[in-house]
Amino acid sequence: MAGKGDEPAIGIDLGTTYSCVGVWQHDRVEIIANDQGNRTTPSYVGFTDSERLIGDAAKNQVIAGAGDKPMIVVSYKGEEKQFAAEEISSMVLIKMREIAEAYLGSTIKNAVVTVPAYFNDSQRQATKDAGVIAGLDFRSRWWYFWMFHCLPLKKVSLKLRPPLVMRIWGFEEIETACERAKRTLSSTAQTTIEIDSLYEGIDFYTTITRARFEELNMDLFRKCMEPVEKCLRDAKMDKSSVHDVVLVGGSTRIPKVQQLLQDFFNGKELCKSINPDEAVAYGAAVQAAILSGGVMTVLIPRNTTIPTKKEQVFSTYADNQPGVLIQVYEGERARTRDTNLLGKFELSGIPPAPRGVPQITVCFDIDANGILNVSAEDKTTGQKNKITITNDKGRLSKEEIEKMVQEAEKYKSEDEEHKKKIENAIDGAIQWLDGNQLAEADEFEDKMKELESICNPIIAKMYQGTGADMGGGMDDDAPHAGGSGAGPKIEEVD
Repeated sequence: MAGKGDEPAIGIDLGTTYSCVGVWQHDRVEIIANDQGNRTTPSYVGFTDSERLIGDAAKNQVIAGAGDKPMIVVSYKGEEKQFAAEEISSMVLIKMREIAEAYLGSTIKNAVVTVPAYFNDSQRQATKDAGVIAGLDFRSRWWYFWMFHCLPLKKVSLKLRPPLVMRIWGFEEIETACERAKRTLSSTAQTTIEIDSLYEGIDFYTTITRARFEELNMDLFRKCMEPVEKCLRDAKMDKSSVHDVVLVGGSTRIPKVQQLLQDFFNGKELCKSINPDEAVAYGAAVQAAILSGGVMTVLIPRNTTIPTKKEQVFSTYADNQPGVLIQVYEGERARTRDTNLLGKFELSGIPPAPRGVPQITVCFDIDANGILNVSAEDKTTGQKNKITITNDKGRLSKEEIEKMVQEAEKYKSEDEEHKKKIENAIDGAIQWLDGNQLAEADEFEDKMKELESICNPIIAKMYQGTGADMGGGMDDDAPHAGGSGAGPKIEEVD
C-alpha cells in the first residue's frame, strides 16, 4: 500500500439507481465523467448471450427490452449462472473504479464507498465484501462507510382499466415513461405519458399535472421530513442552528420536497450549489482526502489578533477507540501534507463507546507573546493533555508564509473567475425563461442541460475544504496509518 497521501483520494457513491465517483485533487473535489461523458452511471448490470453489460449499456438494454433483465440468476454465454448480490454490486464498483482509473491514469486500490443510513451491519458488510470482490483493498484504514439519509421515491401510479392488463414485459416501458414524467414535472405544471403498444397493439396515452403527482406522493414526501428531524435530534441541534441545507439525491429536485424542507427550516434558502446527484460522491471524496492526508479544520484563521482563544469539540472515528492523536498544523492549504506540522500529543484513556459519542474539547490559546498552548479534554472522564508551541520552534519563515499566501490567492482568483462565468450563465438562462414562458418541455430540458454543462464542471472545482485560508488548524479525525490488526487503535486528530 502506498504511503499516506501518495495515492488519489477516491470517493464512490454506490447508489441503488445511479452511482458516482469523485476524486480530491488540487485542493478540491472533481466528479469524474464515465466513458459516455455522464457524471453519474446507472447501477445496472445486464447479460446477453455474448457479453456482460454494466452502467449505461445495461440500462439501455433494459429499456430496449432486449435480453434478460438483470437479476441474480441469468443466462450468460449459453449457460445459466448464479450470482450473489455482492457479486452484482462488485460489478458496479468495478465500473466506478475503472472510470476513476481511466481519468487519473493510475491504479486505484483504496476508496471511500458510501452506503445509505438505513443499512444494518449485515448490509454494510455485504457492501464491504462487494468492494473486496471488486479489487479494493479494505484491509487498511481506508475502509469507511459514509452514511446519508436517503429520500424515498414513489413512481407515478397508473390505473389501467379492464380489459387493459399490464404484462410483466411491459413494466420497463411504464417505469421509463413515469420516470420521464416525474422529471418533467419538476420544471413544468403538466406533462404527458405515452407508451406505444402497451397491450396487443394498443397505445397508452394520458396527461398528469404536477398537482396530481404531488397528491399521489404526499405521504412519502411527508416521510422525507422524518429523517431530517431524527438527524437534528441525534445531533442535539435546533434547526435554527443549521447553517446550510444541502440537497442530496435527484428526487430533491421535486418542487414539493423543496417546499416542505424550506417550510421546516422556517423559510431558510436551500443550498442548491452542489448537484444533488453528485453530493454523496462529493462528501465521500472529501472523507477520502481526510483519510489519505488530512483536511484541515481551521481553529485560528490567518491574521487573527492575539491574544486569542478558540475551542472546538471533536469525537472518535472508530468504535471503542481508546485515544486520539492531536496534531497541530499551520499553513494556507486545505490538506495537512501541504502544511507545516508544529507539534502533536496523545490523549488516551477514553472509555469504550461507539464512534462519534465521546466528546473531546480541543482548545487553542495564543498569548500576547505568540506562544500557542493546545489542550484536549475528554468531557466524560476529565482526562486532559496539552502541548506548548513557542513562536520560534518549527515555525514557518516569512518567505514560506508569503509563498503560501500567494498560492492561496491564486486559487481564490481562479474561483472568482468561475463564479463570474456561472453568474453570466444564470443571467442568460433567466432572460431566456422570461422570453419563452410558453416553450415546450423539451426546450426547457435542453436549456437546463445547457446551463448544467456550463455550471456543473465549475462548481465541482470551486467547492473545496473549508480550510483553504487558514493559519493554524486541525485535521478532521484522520485515522492512524497503522496496519489492519483487529481491535480499536488510537486515531489521529490533526
